[in-house]
Amino acid sequence: MKRTIRAAGAAACLGLSLIVVGATLGQSSPELASLRGPAPADADPTAAQPGQATPAGSAVTKPPAGSVEAGQAVTELRSNHGKDAPSVVLNSAGTIKSVTAAPGKTLAAQRDAFTTRYAAGFGASSTSKLQAEAPSKLPGGDAVTRYQQVVGGLPVMGGELLVTTNSKGAVRGALSALDGSTPKTVSARITADAARAAAIKAFGDRYATGADQIAQATAKLWLADPAKFGQPGSGLSPVYWVKLTGADGGELGDVIVDALTGKVGLAASDRQTARSRRVCDLANGRVNLDFAYNYSCAVGTTLGSKSTSRAEGKPASSVAEVNAAYDHLGAVYDFYKNTFGLDSFDGSGSEVRATVRTCDLTPSPCPYPNAFWEGSQFVFGAGFAVDDVVAHEFTHAVTEYSSGLYYWYEPGAINEAFSDIMGQFVDLRTPNDDQGTNRWLLGEALNGPTQYGAIRSMANPNTFGDPARYNDPLWYTDTLGAERDNGGVHYNSGVANKLASLLADGGTFNGVKVRGIGLGRSEQLWYRVMHLVSSGADYRELRLALGSACQQLIGSYYIRAEHCDSVQQAITAVALPVTSANERTVTADYCPGSPYQAPATVYLNQFESGMSGWTTDQPARWQVAPSLDVPYTYAASGQGSLNGWTSQSGLGSGTSAEMISAVTLPAGTPYLSYATSVFLNSGAQGKVYIQGTNGTWNPVQTITTPTRGYTVNRVDLTAYAGQAVKVRFRIENAAGIDWYVDDVQLYSCTGRPSAPTKPVAYYDGTSIRACWGLPQYTGTAPSTWDVQVTPGGTPERSTYNDREQLQIKNVTQGTTYTITVRYVSNGQLGEPLTLEVNAAAGSYVPPFTVGSGRPAPGPQPVCGGERTVARR
Repeated sequence: MKRTIRAAGAAACLGLSLIVVGATLGQSSPELASLRGPAPADADPTAAQPGQATPAGSAVTKPPAGSVEAGQAVTELRSNHGKDAPSVVLNSAGTIKSVTAAPGKTLAAQRDAFTTRYAAGFGASSTSKLQAEAPSKLPGGDAVTRYQQVVGGLPVMGGELLVTTNSKGAVRGALSALDGSTPKTVSARITADAARAAAIKAFGDRYATGADQIAQATAKLWLADPAKFGQPGSGLSPVYWVKLTGADGGELGDVIVDALTGKVGLAASDRQTARSRRVCDLANGRVNLDFAYNYSCAVGTTLGSKSTSRAEGKPASSVAEVNAAYDHLGAVYDFYKNTFGLDSFDGSGSEVRATVRTCDLTPSPCPYPNAFWEGSQFVFGAGFAVDDVVAHEFTHAVTEYSSGLYYWYEPGAINEAFSDIMGQFVDLRTPNDDQGTNRWLLGEALNGPTQYGAIRSMANPNTFGDPARYNDPLWYTDTLGAERDNGGVHYNSGVANKLASLLADGGTFNGVKVRGIGLGRSEQLWYRVMHLVSSGADYRELRLALGSACQQLIGSYYIRAEHCDSVQQAITAVALPVTSANERTVTADYCPGSPYQAPATVYLNQFESGMSGWTTDQPARWQVAPSLDVPYTYAASGQGSLNGWTSQSGLGSGTSAEMISAVTLPAGTPYLSYATSVFLNSGAQGKVYIQGTNGTWNPVQTITTPTRGYTVNRVDLTAYAGQAVKVRFRIENAAGIDWYVDDVQLYSCTGRPSAPTKPVAYYDGTSIRACWGLPQYTGTAPSTWDVQVTPGGTPERSTYNDREQLQIKNVTQGTTYTITVRYVSNGQLGEPLTLEVNAAAGSYVPPFTVGSGRPAPGPQPVCGGERTVARR
């Protein structure tokens, strides 16, 4: 549908315009956290040796000047605070995603010194610079400072470090959205002029906007990950971020142009749809809403000078909707001022201006069925200046001056959710229309000329076609067309909306019982979260911000530790993503020597069921994550892992975790293997012990070298073959150690055959025939072979001159048959051989062909003897 800019922008908040009607929704991504002991970063890979670690990771990057290395940052932040260790959240590379001081504690006395020392821990390399912006004040005297990441002289889109300080300037916490990837280049291949031209054309094509309606296109070179704006690929690359301004001076939209190829990656409207006050009335007169002067409500403008307008402290207007908007804007202003100390939407007391009863040019409907914030004032169609809608739009302005969330994809969905959540908090303070089933409805009072009624449900998003949990069947995806809703900003806001309603009131959802924390605590929590997320935040980052905000608020506004448990419950209920997109699968050479051996497992614990089967002498020093006490995931496989930790002072030295029941090892050559991630200070060490039938604990491995990322260690237990054994992990000399253990396995190695050798298969005109030679093997020779044929047929087996043969009769011509063959030795299936042959003339394996695709001339082997057939 052809639409104008401002009208399309109006749809960008409340989502009521025709572009969102009748949507069919589809499907839809980690942070690895340690409340007590985070895992270390990745290291350079080295060759594996029996009994030694097998590192899996990437090269260590050089830290910025003045910064300690990432691993040291982690251990310092934890061990320097003793029993009051902060909450630390890591990704799979060991980069700190968030760190929050224990309640009532701080992490450092000075913000900039803290940022400099731990920059590498937050993901900055020597190529990065962090530039501080002006702090944003929070209730109670706290403030949040954003540090913009700059690499090679270019700012990184969404690359921000957010540091919370108290009234004395001491650090309470930090969240990192820094990008640790290294760009291939920071130089553009196209000019800024070319980028501006591409942006104007793309924006015009999408929103039917003529170039004459765009007064200015400002192109600035940035570095960006294409995933930030819904494009395939990863890693930093230069882009032009083109900001478009209308002829009236108002913001129109953003366009992202690839600075290497000139391709437009995103074109999105900035019109985010939905106490010094000024309210004007357009009286449903049709004007071009692409030009702000047509609806501008200010001193000296046409509308501002009309007798029907109403300014702060002036008598009521003769127009009821002007007075309604005036009253609701006053209520929202008072809410933010009295609850959070915020003076107007920008914190600077700016005049709050709005125009009601607006209408766009034809063929748009009139009365105009929407509302929007356009960067300088609010605009409402007839009947839309109701309490929660006004609060929704006002919150868009607050978000613009707090986190500055992008208005596309997941950042846009969170942007929309903030407006819904805070708008509903305002609405619930005047509960006359919010009783019973109306409690979490947005827009239930929309009963003006449009007769819209409620447009979203925060308690039951699915009833309006919105997802209630991350990746639920109604999750909006690009397959529906990003241009319809800036990548699903109104739809996917349902996830955070559900989380907010569930957290405030409590209840059970998605099998998780959540204890409600009430509205007052919820208001303070969400307002702080609005300042803790980066401009490019996704739902992973929202998860971190919620946890950190709650920890920071313990002891204030009647918020206690159990309320933070409720936050984690609600996060789990709506399935905010917790695993890492770049999580690695750790493998190891479990059986040394011949590759034709396989582990025969007698015991395996992947710690997916807590401490089941294990005990510890110091429960505070050994815990399995995730749990309500330690709600994080850092594992070699699955989500669970065993973590032991001690402080730098040595507190916790001599603590161990061990198996409760013994397991009998097989005869032969048994092994112990375990995945591990460890960071330790000089002098710290961990040991692995085995207890045999004599009851003595014997050390079999000592850990004195840090790893970065998970590695797999193997221990030869031949001396314990046939015995009933237990395994113990023990920290003996603490001096600061973080030790993660996963996938503990006791096993032996048994011989198995390789795949069959020298295979031949073909269609002989009536049957499919296949033959192959004996495999390689260790130990006992193969005793038989196993075959699977699909889709069917009648297989007959035979042997000729040490070659196994298979003939499949009664095949269907033109059908492809799959033959999977394995040799069997001592009950062990060997490596598979898979052959695919079509029952058609000329089908042959291996495919002897020449460059044109025709069969190669010359004799080809056949099954059943030494005969050959000539193919020409």
